[in-house]
Amino acid sequence: MEISHPYEETPPPLPKCFFKFEANKLKELSEAVDAYSEAVDRFGVFEMDNPPIAKRIASSPESFEKQVKYKTGYEVFVVVLEYVSEEAFLGFAGIEPYFESQSQEETAELIELYFPEGAVDELPMELQRGLYADTEEDEEEYDFEEYEEEDENYEGIDGGPLFDPLF
Repeated sequence: MEISHPYEETPPPLPKCFFKFEANKLKELSEAVDAYSEAVDRFGVFEMDNPPIAKRIASSPESFEKQVKYKTGYEVFVVVLEYVSEEAFLGFAGIEPYFESQSQEETAELIELYFPEGAVDELPMELQRGLYADTEEDEEEYDFEEYEEEDENYEGIDGGPLFDPLF
């Protein structure tokens, strides 16, 4: 029976590590994500480090650079790394994250908090306005000449002009 149907044990899931990086680490982080992409389980850029309130604004360093026109400097880069090798772990730990967790329970809680099921990237309203302000649809045009004419025709209480012309 073993010959025709050998017993195969499924390997346990790889342990995961959780890292948080400051916004000024973008260049180093981009290089590490490219070098160890097979180890990166999840990546997210958040508008600030307050997961219930903060929204994920990008899912890769490249999309962050392309989508977010005005960077605040308060963005937080979150990386969930599968522990596939020491080299990959040290590649991210060497960038000096301001938070790191190797505890499986804590990492699972943080993944649930930062990457809830069904979450999508959302640009905050200020960033959306900054991105799309160049389009004509969002810009409101005012006819200032119309308002100037109304001001000139406005009469004061005694029936005369509201302001005496100086010139």
